[in-house]
Amino acid sequence: MELVLVESPFMFRCEDKALRRIGVLRNMAYARCALHDCFSRGEAPYASHLLYTQPSVLDDDVPEERMLGIEAGLQWGAKAAKTVLYVDLGVSSGMAHGIASSGKAGRPCETRHLPGWSRALGETPRETLTRLGFYTNGQIDRIEAGLDTMFTGELQATADEAPEASGGVVFRR
Repeated sequence: MELVLVESPFMFRCEDKALRRIGVLRNMAYARCALHDCFSRGEAPYASHLLYTQPSVLDDDVPEERMLGIEAGLQWGAKAAKTVLYVDLGVSSGMAHGIASSGKAGRPCETRHLPGWSRALGETPRETLTRLGFYTNGQIDRIEAGLDTMFTGELQATADEAPEASGGVVFRR
């Protein structure tokens, strides 16, 4: 298997916290599809933006932690044969940093698209997630309302409020 470094957008910049959650959720679904695409090509993909942004690891909203995650991902990527860019959602600033680092390292970049995602930039994240069958509108309503603990801040609040719900483990960043 060829090692590949996956670049795709992660953060969804938006002042509205509810819309932002859904944008990040869409970008995470896209990155997971990118990983699947790599496996279908016989590659061993690495996507630091899916690993390091998990609750209690690094917070992408804290510039220092964001850069730490980007740099750590690029260190792992130095072992990769190439960088693969999944661009149906555009090229983010983090991706641009990855492209520049790939060029400096002499690692080739390959641009890719995923089936079903070509309309995503013209849709809201909710429309894309429901059209592709990742979530129902009801599930998205719960996430928008903050009734899901999949995001770092909510997980922290949940653990602080009811440590027994997390098996007595208090999550810290």
